[in-house]
Amino acid sequence: MIKVYKTFEIDDKLWQQIADGFNECFEGHNTTVDSLKHGFSIKNQWGYAYHAVAFDDKTGDVMGFNTYTPNLYENQIKVFVAGSTFVKEKFRKDIFIFYDMIGALKEKGIEDGFHVGLGVPNHNSLDYSIKFLGANLVGFLNYYILPRNVSKCLHKSWLSPVNWLVRCMADLYVDLQIMLSKVWNSVESESKYSLVVDDAYLKTRFADPCYFKYQKKSFSAYFRISGEDGVKVAYLMDFRENGLRTTLAMAKAAHYIIKSSKPDAILFVGFLKLRQHILLKIPKKFVPKPLPLTFGAFTNSDIERFKDMKDVNNWNFSLMNFDVR
Repeated sequence: MIKVYKTFEIDDKLWQQIADGFNECFEGHNTTVDSLKHGFSIKNQWGYAYHAVAFDDKTGDVMGFNTYTPNLYENQIKVFVAGSTFVKEKFRKDIFIFYDMIGALKEKGIEDGFHVGLGVPNHNSLDYSIKFLGANLVGFLNYYILPRNVSKCLHKSWLSPVNWLVRCMADLYVDLQIMLSKVWNSVESESKYSLVVDDAYLKTRFADPCYFKYQKKSFSAYFRISGEDGVKVAYLMDFRENGLRTTLAMAKAAHYIIKSSKPDAILFVGFLKLRQHILLKIPKKFVPKPLPLTFGAFTNSDIERFKDMKDVNNWNFSLMNFDVR
């Protein structure tokens, strides 16, 4: 049996069962009721998410769980972003549990006027999403990096003696880019499919204390510090100058992050249609984790309307669009 709830419709008893399911399925995770109720899924214009819960017909136990987070894209396109999924190991022989949860969420989405479901599946579920759920692959998100402590970034301890030199070069390079960007300041090209990003959205999306904000006059940026296998990484989530992404905004954000957090590396993950030389694009074969963007339109008319979503050039999509970092 599959039931679909909005976030505020789930009681604490069921939330605890869901949290226990996550911790059972993902060793080392410490998922809490609070993190589920107040996490990324409600950081949107609606203030809630849609959740599918699969129950065992005989015992009533939770078998699986999946979340669709609503977001508003430009031109009043209402989008679901899939995330927070598990199916308990003892039920995984039934390959239709996840399929049925997605179907129930899709049905509710159509009822409430949503058009498209997006996902960033992991390596193990990408084939399932495409072949079984009918999702379309848009492309893999790009990684852009500014390394500072090169020995940690490459996990080569013998490079430690040159860390100071690389740091100095990287920091001076950012300062140089600030000066150059004041003369040649590029603006990110518009994309057909992009989030509605206004002050209200940014305030909601980055409300958690794990995010840091840089604000100075017309410039703003949001970032998060995370430890990745011994590497202190600053994830640049967003950067703006008068509401637009520009090279000067990126350079100023990088400068602030370096001065305030002293990370081993600064990382931006996503599609970036901006002419900039601050962050270096990581070759595909060296990306730490492939992140494929997929989509599926909900109705026949939506399939026709959004067929050009298959073109990666039509997208503005990055870490701020989904529940990672």
